[in-house]
Amino acid sequence: MNDNKLKYNIKINNSNQNFFDLQLFNSVVNPYTFILDDNYNINAIIEMNINLVDLSYYYKNNNYDFNETYLSSGLYASNMEGFAYDKLFPLDKNKQSSLSLFINTINVDHCNNMKYCFSYAYFYDNGSIYDTVLHISNWNTSNVIDMSYMFYNCGHLGHIDGIIDMQSCTEYTNMFNGCTKLKEVKIKNPPKDFDGAGLNSSQYTIVS
Repeated sequence: MNDNKLKYNIKINNSNQNFFDLQLFNSVVNPYTFILDDNYNINAIIEMNINLVDLSYYYKNNNYDFNETYLSSGLYASNMEGFAYDKLFPLDKNKQSSLSLFINTINVDHCNNMKYCFSYAYFYDNGSIYDTVLHISNWNTSNVIDMSYMFYNCGHLGHIDGIIDMQSCTEYTNMFNGCTKLKEVKIKNPPKDFDGAGLNSSQYTIVS
């Protein structure tokens, strides 16, 4: 686990409140004196400590089990290579304890590697297969560079709830190869030569 300081630009307009007690949702690393101009405008750069966690091969590295409390604690992932590789994946969409709902809380804004993330994962929903839903609607994958083999051989995955943003992606070999039952996935900012990466045109939609 590495400590990383992320800088946030803060601009506050037209306010006469006391700024000496200004706090953000995380601790402010360095104290700042806020000086207002005549229009009560203020600009500041706040540094905040955010722990970027390496979740590569998380399932295999944790005795083939998931800690749902840990996963739902608001983690900022730096690396998710092989995260759920070869995982038996219960995705009961009728229960709040569905494993994918916990995974959906992981912050991937700063993650750049999702190679093999769900490769060979065996998805099933309440005992059935081929109609499963993976919930990643909260994921922002716009900074992921490597998505190769991300869903490789996920033959029991039916739907992906969310948008896969490929804005920074340069590697996507076999990204969806073997996803024969996948009915719906939304792709944003695909590379110019993107041809489905293993999907046919009826299985994915390009969105803006």
